[in-house]
Amino acid sequence: MSEQKKSRGAAGALVCQLVLGIFMLAVTVVILYYQKPWSSEDRKGLVSAVIFLGVCLLIYLQYLIHSLGLLFFGKISGCRLLGFRFGPWMWVKKKDGMYCQKVPGFGKAACTMVPPEGENPALLWLLGGGLFCFLVSGIFLVPVLVSGDRNLITCLCSLGAFLGFVYGLRGIFPFPGDGENSAHLFWLLHGRPELKKRWRNTLLITEQAGQDVRLRDMPEDLFSLTGEPEQKNSVGTLYTVYYCQYQMDKGNYGEAEQLLQKLLESGAVPASMEYLVKMDLLTCKLLQIQWSVGESENPAENVPQEELERIYNESLMREMQRRPQSLEVLRTRYLVALLWNKNLEDAEAIKERFEEMASAYPHSADAQSEREYMEAGDGIFAGAAGGNTGTDSGRVM
Repeated sequence: MSEQKKSRGAAGALVCQLVLGIFMLAVTVVILYYQKPWSSEDRKGLVSAVIFLGVCLLIYLQYLIHSLGLLFFGKISGCRLLGFRFGPWMWVKKKDGMYCQKVPGFGKAACTMVPPEGENPALLWLLGGGLFCFLVSGIFLVPVLVSGDRNLITCLCSLGAFLGFVYGLRGIFPFPGDGENSAHLFWLLHGRPELKKRWRNTLLITEQAGQDVRLRDMPEDLFSLTGEPEQKNSVGTLYTVYYCQYQMDKGNYGEAEQLLQKLLESGAVPASMEYLVKMDLLTCKLLQIQWSVGESENPAENVPQEELERIYNESLMREMQRRPQSLEVLRTRYLVALLWNKNLEDAEAIKERFEEMASAYPHSADAQSEREYMEAGDGIFAGAAGGNTGTDSGRVM
């Protein structure tokens, strides 16, 4: 994805959110200053603070209502729950049931489900979040219509009804700047059975990963790419990334590299996923180069320095620095330090950090995959130091 496209996308999202924020602020001001019986001069400061906090709470409440709507309509449609998040708590499905765990940050509510079996699973449940927001909007509206008083409660109920209506629309129709929400997914998948299958397979892969199954040990039909991968949308991109990671886990670095390179050049990778694609691509390249260990500045004559530097650029370094505890980041840093920079001291420090993070990582299968990439790098380094620099596209043991 070009920098110009990223900038336009970020600017569009920002403008959309600013317009919505200004509109909501205008509605709040109108209600505050025109319902004068309860907004006397000596209480306007307190009332303003209460309304401000009420609006913040109501906005956050809409995300919870939306996720509960997805959960409700998903369950009655036969979907299986994979995970549910509210604030810093996440309920995750594992081999022996659902577990609640605390996650970093105080994120929005979210619900992840696997659709029912079938070649063409129903999608209407993806609109359940918007329908729930409309329902709650109507509930908020009842006190406003029934009560003849104009007070703080009816003001907050009016705002709740307004926000429920807005977020209901956002849960059914994709708004500019909303990103990959359920409404966007519904309209993206509607009438596209092949893409719908890829989407369902990504969820099944996520489900198996939550049960500590290695990618290479998952059923092959989950990764049965037919024809040219559909990459011009987020669903196709994510499925292709999973397919590449599946090939990497089997040791087929050459095939994974070609597809990752093609995916990156297509401009279809969302900005939020680009660093992952680059790290996997860099790992594939580093594990296929014929390295030598010596005193020369250039580790090997056939090392494509410029090509590696285009991937491992300042943008990727910044994204990696933002995620110092990520196993994928530590794996990539280790291979760069060991094979490219030949800095054994840095490599050992990164390996110690990796093992520290891996010991607390909830999915041991993923941690073992990352560890084996590092072990492959160890094998290459040892072979180069002993004069054996040959590698192939498979995993170096």
